[in-house]
Amino acid sequence: MTAKDFRRIALGLQGTIEGEHMAHPDFRANGRILRETPFEKLYIQPAAGDAGGALGAALYAYNVLLGGKRNFVMQSAAWGEGHAADVVQKVLKENDIAYQYMNDEVALCGTVAAQQ
Repeated sequence: MTAKDFRRIALGLQGTIEGEHMAHPDFRANGRILRETPFEKLYIQPAAGDAGGALGAALYAYNVLLGGKRNFVMQSAAWGEGHAADVVQKVLKENDIAYQYMNDEVALCGTVAAQQ
């Protein structure tokens, strides 16, 4: 399937809109999964691209190839090590990497949104 075919099919679904995310086409189905399927709870993991592919490949290998029990439930994308802000700032300064520290999440969201 080509990108053109995918776009045609995606836009053919009622209620689908096309946008852009990181210079790539992005399609949104406006809640259709919850409205038109029997699912009552839905978690869409936010790791698109390479990270999402790696997660999918790992789950496929565990569940299908190794016959593992399907009991994994991803409830958060906050995985991996945590690092204190002062440690991160130290590394950034030592490597002469420009950054802006914001302690207010609302202000951070506004700043990021304004840059889009």
